[in-house]
Amino acid sequence: MDRKKFIAIHTYHDNDFFFCEWEAEKGQDILDALDSAGDSEYIFTAVYEIKSHIDANNLTGRNPWKPLSHLDTPN
Repeated sequence: MDRKKFIAIHTYHDNDFFFCEWEAEKGQDILDALDSAGDSEYIFTAVYEIKSHIDANNLTGRNPWKPLSHLDTPN
């Protein structure tokens, strides 16, 4: 089977969250991997298939996306 790209929103039981990009044959495979690792004890996960993925590092021509690293520095 072909592997697909997914975005997963992981939410800790105290409401903090983070996003991850995954590759899997189906979304349930991601949930099964988290469950078998024991992670589902600490986080809730919503999985969505990505139908369109743009890798800004592989674009040719003008890149319309600006780096966001400046958002990580304190004012």
